Amino acid sequence: MVEKAQLCFGGVPTDPEIKRIRDKWPDADLRPGQTITCDEVAVVIGESVQADRFQTVTTRWRRLVEKGPSQLVIARRNYVFFVLRDGEVVNSNEADIRQAVKKTRRASARAQGVDVAKLSEDEKKRHDLHVGLTAKLLATANVRRNGTKQLPKMD
Repeated sequence: MVEKAQLCFGGVPTDPEIKRIRDKWPDADLRPGQTITCDEVAVVIGESVQADRFQTVTTRWRRLVEKGPSQLVIARRNYVFFVLRDGEVVNSNEADIRQAVKKTRRASARAQGVDVAKLSEDEKKRHDLHVGLTAKLLATANVRRNGTKQLPKMD
């Protein structure tokens, strides 16, 4: 029987479960295209697939694997973990970039609606920084979209 960890600083440490997952499936042995079922992982960590703890542990495990050499483990349809092939990593990166551009556009629109006269000096500085950053990010994104070879001049 797997012993349950005790609360530590407001949460239960995930390290013991992560260690068990990594012992069963070492990062170096993960291969593109490999699948690991959620049921297999659940047995290793001693949690139900439906448990919040399962989600917490497996999310942290996936994030730790991502810090390694170009490996990405994703959850598919809540029943399998899949090690992405290089082409799938490229697709995943494109999706992340599209999402980042969308969020930057939203942030830019919100920043344009701020009444600067009502801001403190510190808030004005931060606002100006945010406006400048979003402008640069969006200009870079537009270069990719429009096929322009040269960035517009930014002061």
